[in-house]
Amino acid sequence: MKTHTAPRLFLTLVMGAILLVATATATAGGTNKLSVEPEKAWVSGQSLIIEGNLVTMDAPDVIERGRLYLADGKIQAVRREGEKFPPHLEINGVPVIRTNDWVFPGFLNLHTHVPFNLQPLWVAGRTYDNRYEWQRDPNHIPAVMYPYYILTNKWEYNLLNEATLFAEVRALVGGTTAFIFSQPCLYTEDRLVRNIEHEPPESGGVYASVN
Repeated sequence: MKTHTAPRLFLTLVMGAILLVATATATAGGTNKLSVEPEKAWVSGQSLIIEGNLVTMDAPDVIERGRLYLADGKIQAVRREGEKFPPHLEINGVPVIRTNDWVFPGFLNLHTHVPFNLQPLWVAGRTYDNRYEWQRDPNHIPAVMYPYYILTNKWEYNLLNEATLFAEVRALVGGTTAFIFSQPCLYTEDRLVRNIEHEPPESGGVYASVN
């Protein structure tokens, strides 16, 4: 697989799961608090500081009461409690999201066909030599393709949109906040999970190809 990335990193990869986890745990527990300072709406593309327990990619390291500085669609700095941000980063007036809970990065699914994720994982019971063999497996069509077509085909139940939304919820629960490689016709601005490959051309975008 070749993956081509534009210079712009999408803030969705970080923000989607960060806000999902922080908000859910803050409201469910009753004792934890989620606050924003100053009290104004955060605008996409604007700098942002997030304070909380930062779960890093180097398990089991957790930066308790750490701070993230986000700007230009990227994480510019990570600081532990009491550490200052680099002097070149402007922090005056930058919105701050404070939480006592865990802050996770969001995941990017590099190749998926979202509506199929409505179904349970198909267990083939064997291994294959290449990516084309499983498609010819006689058990694959009745187990995977028939249910998919019955649920999503407009001449049957016509539930393509509902299947996609359900699969997106499953993805968000697992921490995925962006997709690459899926049906372009399914993706509009009101989707729950961002489809980077079908972003408008002027946004930069990312695309993947399988050779």
